[in-house]
Amino acid sequence: MAAGLSFTLKDNYSIKIWNPEITTRGESAKSLTGEYFFSVIYSLYKQEKSEVESVAKMATRIAAKLSKDIQSLTGEISSLIEISKLKKSEHIFTVDFSVSDDKKISFSPSPQSGICQQNALFLKMFILFDQYISLLNESRVMTIISDKEFYTQRKLIQTKIRKIMERYNEIIKKFHKDRKVKNDD
Repeated sequence: MAAGLSFTLKDNYSIKIWNPEITTRGESAKSLTGEYFFSVIYSLYKQEKSEVESVAKMATRIAAKLSKDIQSLTGEISSLIEISKLKKSEHIFTVDFSVSDDKKISFSPSPQSGICQQNALFLKMFILFDQYISLLNESRVMTIISDKEFYTQRKLIQTKIRKIMERYNEIIKKFHKDRKVKNDD
C-alpha cells in the first residue's frame, strides 16, 4: 500500500485542477484531474520493470519523454515565477498576503499506485504552477498586471499542463491496451 502524501496549495484554481472534490464536496471532475494523472503515471512506471522486454522498453521510452516534457514545463514555470517576483519587488508598494487560505492536501494514492520519479516530477510541477498562479493573483491585486493579463497568463500555463496530462493519459492508455493485446496473443 502506498504512503499518504501531504502538500500545500494556495490557490483554489489549482486545487480544482488537482481534485475538485476538495473545495466543493460532491462535485465530480468533468475532466482529467491531477490526482488521477498522478496514478496513471505510476501505472506506466510499474511496466518499466516488466519481464516482457518489449513492454519494458516501450514503458521506459514513454516515461523518459514524459519526464522531459514535465521538466521543460517546470523550467518554464520557474522562470515565470522569477519574473513575477521581480516585477512584484520593483513595485512601489507592497501588500501583505500572509493571511491566505492555504489548503493542506492529503491523499493516499490508490492501492495499486505509488510514488515514482515521474509522478514526483509531476507533483513538483503542479506545486510550482500553484505558486505561479498565487503570484499572478497577488500581482493582479497590487495592480502590477491587469485582470485580463492575469486570466490570460493563468489560462496559458493551465492549458500547457492540461495538454501534458491529456496527451500522456491517452498515450499511456494506448500503451496498456496494446500491452494487453500482446499478452493475449
